[in-house]
Amino acid sequence: MWTISREDMSGGRPYTTGVRIQVFVGVKGVTGKSAKQFILDFIASKKQQATVIKTCQESDQGLFMRVCLETEEGPHRILYSLFWGSQNMDMAVVSIAGTTKENWKAYGPVFERMSAFEIIDMKRFEK
Repeated sequence: MWTISREDMSGGRPYTTGVRIQVFVGVKGVTGKSAKQFILDFIASKKQQATVIKTCQESDQGLFMRVCLETEEGPHRILYSLFWGSQNMDMAVVSIAGTTKENWKAYGPVFERMSAFEIIDMKRFEK
């Protein structure tokens, strides 16, 4: 898990504006679900808990498929970018970019640009 925030998070302090990326490897062994089903269940759960602002369709990014979900949850607005490994790769990635509703106008466009990152195949760099 990686977190990049506007605020100083040292000492375990909370943050208001930032991006958190979580990588889940071996999803099937832990959850009994494919990585895709794990992501689809995550989306279904969020849709029950939050106000949905928008969603995006599946898009192929090579090693991963991507979908997104933008929500309002309490005082926060959050953009989830969700990935699962293509070709049955047992890996899922959840990127959570959020801030307060009041700050969304300033940070939302940046989160949108950051949300479509690509995860590269590190094997390409091996000799």
